Amino acid sequence: MEETNMKKIIATVLAMVMALALCTTAFAAPVAGYTGYTRGGEKLMANATDAESFSVEAHEAAFNKATGAGNVAYYTVSDATAANTAYNGDYTKADKTDFDLQLTKSGASTLYLKHVNPGAVYVAKVEAFTKIGDKCGQLDVDADGTYYVNTSKYTSDNGTKDAGEAYFVASDAESAVYVLLNGKLVSVTLAGEQTLVGHTWVAVEKDGKVVSYKCSDCGTVASIYKTYAAAKASGLKNVEAFVNDDGETIYLAYTDGKTDTTKPTDTNKSPKTFDAGIAMYVGMALTSVAGSAVVIGKKKEF
Repeated sequence: MEETNMKKIIATVLAMVMALALCTTAFAAPVAGYTGYTRGGEKLMANATDAESFSVEAHEAAFNKATGAGNVAYYTVSDATAANTAYNGDYTKADKTDFDLQLTKSGASTLYLKHVNPGAVYVAKVEAFTKIGDKCGQLDVDADGTYYVNTSKYTSDNGTKDAGEAYFVASDAESAVYVLLNGKLVSVTLAGEQTLVGHTWVAVEKDGKVVSYKCSDCGTVASIYKTYAAAKASGLKNVEAFVNDDGETIYLAYTDGKTDTTKPTDTNKSPKTFDAGIAMYVGMALTSVAGSAVVIGKKKEF
């Protein structure tokens, strides 16, 4: 009975995910007739007697896994007259306590918008990076900056880097680009250093054979792999090429501060393999949500 209930739950969740995927819709053409207000509550006027009328077009978020670049969901505001052309441009949805433009329209939800770079694009997804200094595994840069490391691929004119290989610093410079941090765009430039302070590797032997390498400075231990792909697949955080005493290029995989070669393991147990019973329940659940898919798929309104 317990297993049957679990199958039903899994099937229902899968069915909802599939139904929602089918319901993805393209955004509509620009919608006209929005009235604008400044953050201070002042109505934007086209002339002495007529309120400005803005058009709004919504755009979906997008992400290119191969390059790491993408854009967040955003709105394009247009059709302002000469008096208010500064308000034309791209915006992301904002909180009513911190916005650049408020738009209202009869029968539609009020929009609070924050001005953003054209197309709301970003070059990579990132997370905060706080290992700053001159020790092993640290980024040797100015400690006063705010730093990030890519969690997606990062592509530039110099090629594509894997996650964990590009470092950025918060910046408002003219040459700045944007990265995505926890769903929000952050203005950055590449950090001055793009490699971490290296380890001093010493071979660890057992029965006359090199079985691993250990850093003589910090004690971090690295496992040995013949290929880069195998090292990346190990689950250890860092991978670097290394030429051994025989002149061979090998790959060392390690996590800074980890002083043994035990590889990470996944201790989370999954439900039993997807079987015919779950497939049957998925079919039944999809049938039950089919009507909802039609409703969800209808054109969105602002």
